[in-house]
Amino acid sequence: MKKITSKIFLLLASFGLLASCGESSIIDSQSEEPSISTTESSEEPSEDPSSVSEAPDLTIPVGDNAAAVADPGTMYKTLGTGVSLDEDEALDNVYTLKIVAEVGAPYDAVALFYEHPTATTGSFYMLSLTIDSAVVTTIVVNGVEQDLVRGVNEIAFSYEETDEASLHIILGSEATGVVNNTYEISAIGFVEKTYDPLSAIVIDGALSDWEGTRASENTLSLIGNTEPYAHKSVTFYAGLDEDGLYVAAHAFHDLLIQDETKLWWQNTNLEFFINGGTKQYWVSADTTENNSAYDWAMVSTPLTGEGLAAYETIAEIFVPLAEIPANSIIGGEIRVGFAWKTDGDLITGGEANGGGEDAYWVPAGTWPNNNDQPYVTYNGIFEQTQVVIVVEEPTLFTIDGDLTDWATEAAYTTNFVQLVGTDATAHKDVTFYGKNTDEGLYLAAVAHHDVFINTDETWWKNTNFEFFIEGIQHFAAANGAVAREGMVASIVSVDNPDAGDALYKTVAEVFIPETLLGEATSRHVGFAWKTDGDLMTGGGGSAGAADAWWFIAGHYPTNVAEAYIVDATGISVQS
Repeated sequence: MKKITSKIFLLLASFGLLASCGESSIIDSQSEEPSISTTESSEEPSEDPSSVSEAPDLTIPVGDNAAAVADPGTMYKTLGTGVSLDEDEALDNVYTLKIVAEVGAPYDAVALFYEHPTATTGSFYMLSLTIDSAVVTTIVVNGVEQDLVRGVNEIAFSYEETDEASLHIILGSEATGVVNNTYEISAIGFVEKTYDPLSAIVIDGALSDWEGTRASENTLSLIGNTEPYAHKSVTFYAGLDEDGLYVAAHAFHDLLIQDETKLWWQNTNLEFFINGGTKQYWVSADTTENNSAYDWAMVSTPLTGEGLAAYETIAEIFVPLAEIPANSIIGGEIRVGFAWKTDGDLITGGEANGGGEDAYWVPAGTWPNNNDQPYVTYNGIFEQTQVVIVVEEPTLFTIDGDLTDWATEAAYTTNFVQLVGTDATAHKDVTFYGKNTDEGLYLAAVAHHDVFINTDETWWKNTNFEFFIEGIQHFAAANGAVAREGMVASIVSVDNPDAGDALYKTVAEVFIPETLLGEATSRHVGFAWKTDGDLMTGGGGSAGAADAWWFIAGHYPTNVAEAYIVDATGISVQS
């Protein structure tokens, strides 16, 4: 109590001194209370509020692709309508989300973005992560659907670092939607990769030199999905560089036909088409009849053992750049359709025969020679285009299904072609127009017809205007579908206001920018009009008998030799 005693002594001393100063002074001095309590509290100082830290926020912050790119190493989330999170935690690089989804919520309502902390734009990385899912579902990771089992799922893939987030996860898919589920995402890792150039590939019937290329990671496969075909499969490889196109097929099959007395397509073969149906390429087991202008190889090995196919075959071919159809390559990308075939060797699960038994082995969702062809780049085969093309709006005509702005053009007044039905279909007709310009190709069709369909999900089951440019299929359908991104189209249908008994008048107008076609002063175009069930006689289909595919006889749309010429003056017949 040393400090307290000292303060009392000083107070008493002060009282004695003040006593000689008068009563009022004494009263004043007595009114002051010694601050003993203040001295005692100094032995136990109160906690400084500024030193108390709040508990850290462990939720995944809200942010989009841009936020993730600006803050590498932090996971960001976006939440759309119809969803909420009962659990949302980011702890020690483990990300947990418990999604509660309303019926009808958009499949991409919950998305995650993450940027690799030390990424270099243009470099390739192997990205791996673990996703623990409470239910079986499908999500989308970097644009690719991933089917998840209940429990732990290991995912790994390579990618090229761009100005987008390194990892983009959509916790749902168009097929399954967004579902009530708990996800735990962890072990996100990146390993930089280097690849061999496509030029290292030797056409020798072996795949070892493909293994070091990135094209070997982006392939296209068909595996038999029912018994007794599950042991059969084919995997297609392809890559495009400045020298040309490399293609390979790796097949496990039960029949091998190698007969010099047969035509190439009657033997075991790999076939493919470049950019629509312009030209067919093949490698056949009949080595006496192959694409002699190209390097090719086919090596078959008999297999033995329970559950194995009878043969393993590797076919390879290289198509030099000079042999690729003009204007087929756009932005380093080309369209190629693949098939494997041996007469009598059936498989299921492919595109042919609706997925049923067929000897034409084509991966589901693709087709060799139409607009379902996959896309091939330096990095392999993709089902969706890998090129982003910025296309300016057309300026000559407005694409609105009204052709009054064509009225003064020779392409409209004189240089067009028309098909008129015969006999009982004489009230039906279609007129085709076209004009090629520096900015692109304008095409139009005006049809008088009896059936109009615009609600079917499949484009060709709707009323549609179909045309083949240099043999390459394009279309605009009444349900809004077009052949590819970058095309501009309009289809307008009304009850027929013109003379005649047709029920509808429909105008289709299309613009295809030069960016998608390449430069040319004129183009070969084949024309057709179609509505399921709307038959016409006197056309080119069914030898002039009733047919729903309306085209002019002698001008089969897919045949370049019979196609019309479209230039700046309109449509003319090839000389």
